[in-house]
Amino acid sequence: MNFEIITQDLNKSSRIRFFLVLALVTVGTHILNSQRLQRSEESKGTRNVGQQYEKRVDSLFANLTTDTPGAALSVTIKGDIIFSKGYGSANLEYGIPIDVNSIFHVASISKQVTAYLILLLNQQGKLALEDDIRDYLPEVPDFGATITIKHLMDHTSGLRDQWILLSIAGWRLDDVITQNQIMRMIGRQKELNFSPGDDFMYCNTGYTLLAEIIERVSGKSFSDFARDKVFEPLQMHNTFFYSDHETIVKNRVYSYYHDSNSEFKKSNLNYASVGATSMFSNVEDIGVWASYLNTISKEDSFMNQQFTKSGKLNSGKATNYSSGQFIGTYQKYRSFWHGGADAGYRAHVLRIPKLDFSVVVLGNFEEFDPRSMAKSIADIFLEDIINPNKKADESTHRYSLEDNGEETKDLIGRYLFDSGDTIKVVADQNDLLVKHLDKELHLKKIAIDVYGDSTNGTEIVFKRDFFYRVIGLEYKNKVQKRIASKVLLKDGVKLNRPEYEGNYYSEELGTMYQIRWIGHKFMVFHQRHEPFELRPMDSNNFIGNEWFFDSVEFIRDDKEDITGFEVTFGGVRALQFLKLNGEGQIIQIEN
Repeated sequence: MNFEIITQDLNKSSRIRFFLVLALVTVGTHILNSQRLQRSEESKGTRNVGQQYEKRVDSLFANLTTDTPGAALSVTIKGDIIFSKGYGSANLEYGIPIDVNSIFHVASISKQVTAYLILLLNQQGKLALEDDIRDYLPEVPDFGATITIKHLMDHTSGLRDQWILLSIAGWRLDDVITQNQIMRMIGRQKELNFSPGDDFMYCNTGYTLLAEIIERVSGKSFSDFARDKVFEPLQMHNTFFYSDHETIVKNRVYSYYHDSNSEFKKSNLNYASVGATSMFSNVEDIGVWASYLNTISKEDSFMNQQFTKSGKLNSGKATNYSSGQFIGTYQKYRSFWHGGADAGYRAHVLRIPKLDFSVVVLGNFEEFDPRSMAKSIADIFLEDIINPNKKADESTHRYSLEDNGEETKDLIGRYLFDSGDTIKVVADQNDLLVKHLDKELHLKKIAIDVYGDSTNGTEIVFKRDFFYRVIGLEYKNKVQKRIASKVLLKDGVKLNRPEYEGNYYSEELGTMYQIRWIGHKFMVFHQRHEPFELRPMDSNNFIGNEWFFDSVEFIRDDKEDITGFEVTFGGVRALQFLKLNGEGQIIQIEN
């Protein structure tokens, strides 16, 4: 897509001419850096160094077989990939194994490349990090406060997150979602979560907008610009941005999740948007990228100063986030890391520039934890450097596909059956005491979230939501099976049920939800989503058991009549829905 570059003012033009001269020198420096990191036949011999660790690494992935999804990893030291390997299956339907050439969707690891390209344009004098984004993106609403390019990079813009907004608006995240659709949604925004620079809130929207800025300033598509400035110079021949959801990808890995019956199901992804996500790559290419970042991190250069410097809030507080990377420590060393998660894809990159060391882990099923796995791998390979007297236990850190569960205290509380009667669950040392009507049952733990009494055949299976909170239970015995939802309402609080019922509309998203009282529950209906429950905590605050409807606060006027509600979850705060009257009009709020 071709865009005209927004006209710059005279001072900015002068700055461009100055930096263009500087760019001739600095671009040459980056080319030299990339040449030093090119893979050659000679460097392959260094892989033998990593083979001594293979058995211990294999033990971490022991539960991943040809019958399960899997993962791949690479370990890089001083520019050389010393170990890389794949485990499990890339495609369960055809039994294709994962290897080091398997191509994964790496999700938010993409943000590092997006940030790098912005800094490259900044270095060339084609934009400034303090520029108002509306200089380049006039379709972004004027919120009455300047949002800068740096705000987008640092997740301090206050913009609402695109994925959550799309979900609330009725989209499934396996729908086809394009860049243009996201841009149209951003153009409808009415409010920010907070004033730019006041807070840190991870925001995919910001990196989608950065990709748009890159296109308009460079005059190339984002995918082509990334290829020309990063992937080709570094010889990352298996890496690209996936901007067309119908593109054929050789060696592609597909993603999966566990359903309620512990069976693997396909987790489809049809994104056609770039900047925040949609980079495709393999573990060895990402290893080359991580090594390149380690190299520039050790240089006293403009790029290093910008790429590794923590963002700051208006208060002066550091965010410990820089250019698509979190900043932390691994053992005693300063480290940079970032994860990625879309559909069933999981990714993690850990870098320690001082040691010129990096670990890349990519997986293709929802329950996989690449972050803890990357740390376990780092422990193995850096053992002699960090703690030479300690021997790692090969069985430690082994990954399991099974859930770890939660403490028994999460299960305690009251549960409401559709019939209106309740069941109360209390702790009984390591077991549970269940009180229902005039009966008391002592239940022992059978499995994770499963308790029972073998003498009478009673069994209770607890149910959890997206956030792993307990939302209900299934009560079974020899003659019946009943479902109950957990009661969150505080004792003594009474609800006027009819006042909550009705239709609620968001002008910002152009979508409507209906709330109805059905079977002793508040149920929420939308034309595209399955009905879900809204559970009261008090007269104004409710919790939804759908992931994007986490917290709902009802709004009242001076007469205490409900006029709407606000939804808050993750990267969205206080998104307003106004209540419609019987004629489908918004209820007017008297001032």
